[in-house]
Amino acid sequence: MRISLYSFSLLIGSLISFQSHAEITKEVTIGFDGLPDLALDLGELGVIFTGAQVLACGSSLNCPEFPPSSGLNVIFDRPGSDTPGLITAKFVAEDTGIVTKVSARITGNTNITMTAYSGDGLVLGTTETGGPNYVSANLGIPPNKLLSLVSDGESIASVTFSDSGNTFTVDDFSFSSTASTVILDPGHGLIEKNDGTFAYQRDATSTYSIVEDKVALSMAIATQGNLEENGVKVLKTRNDEKAPFAPKGCGVPCLIDTKKRAEWVDKQEADLMVSIHTNAGVPKAHGTETFVRSSASAKESDLAAKINAQLVSSGLRDRGVKKETRSNVQGAVVTNVLTEVAFHSNSELAEGQTLTDEERLYSDSGILASLIAAGISGYLDEQE
Repeated sequence: MRISLYSFSLLIGSLISFQSHAEITKEVTIGFDGLPDLALDLGELGVIFTGAQVLACGSSLNCPEFPPSSGLNVIFDRPGSDTPGLITAKFVAEDTGIVTKVSARITGNTNITMTAYSGDGLVLGTTETGGPNYVSANLGIPPNKLLSLVSDGESIASVTFSDSGNTFTVDDFSFSSTASTVILDPGHGLIEKNDGTFAYQRDATSTYSIVEDKVALSMAIATQGNLEENGVKVLKTRNDEKAPFAPKGCGVPCLIDTKKRAEWVDKQEADLMVSIHTNAGVPKAHGTETFVRSSASAKESDLAAKINAQLVSSGLRDRGVKKETRSNVQGAVVTNVLTEVAFHSNSELAEGQTLTDEERLYSDSGILASLIAAGISGYLDEQE
């Protein structure tokens, strides 16, 4: 399917084909027909182009010699730019996911080289037109030659088109990608009381004033950032401090909110959900533990084990993976686990501790979030 860059944001949903519940494959072709002649701003629709300018057939484009592959517009290497003869297309990972293939239609007056790079700048592959291929070049290479690159390993982060300063055009820029969708469920949240005031569902700790409702959201936001950097699409059951579905006067814990979160989660067609909480007990109780439902699948057990192992690597006591009937785990059909990251109530050092869990949550919640993300990423890599 081909779309213009102008309509890309409206039609991208129709370009997503569900290969399975656990993997979404996107195949997108970007044309440039919805943009005005000589436009420099090509938008940020999952791909950011630099060094490029739009040419319209019949206006600035020499159509007979450099005909568009389809439609009326192309992009070309913009003269006078800082890097003449070079167009770069950079993928925005949180929008595109893991890019596995890139292709484009190229017409040029000299040999054009297409190169793919990883996020670390490593070359993943290169290909070229083989010489001039404008219409009257007479080298036997047709215009709009299709160049394609495929990566079997790392995600393609960017591609360049280069001809050492000579003019060329690019049309029908295409990419294929796979994107996993993860839902993070920050535990609890503010509820409105009958008198119209709001209250957290968990009390603040005495030493560092940690509130589970707040630190869970903070860790979810940090986990989201880590996952999106690796091309994972992330949704959250709440994006602010309020419990999203809690009716006024709901009890503590607000089980109506929990039930409705599970219903919302199952409508999102995600790969998995991780509910993020902190634990409570006597002042010396400490450690991390991860819960699965009593009828946990092998995938849920594996996901829980990976998250739990990552958190233990931070120095937290290993309380293991446990099966338990918990409404916020049991409710959703999608693969899901609940992690009790650490005890916010651990204000007294227990035997063998050099740092209380409360202090870890206060000073190292970002590190703990990165470990949750690492556990999720390890699970997703294994599924692929």
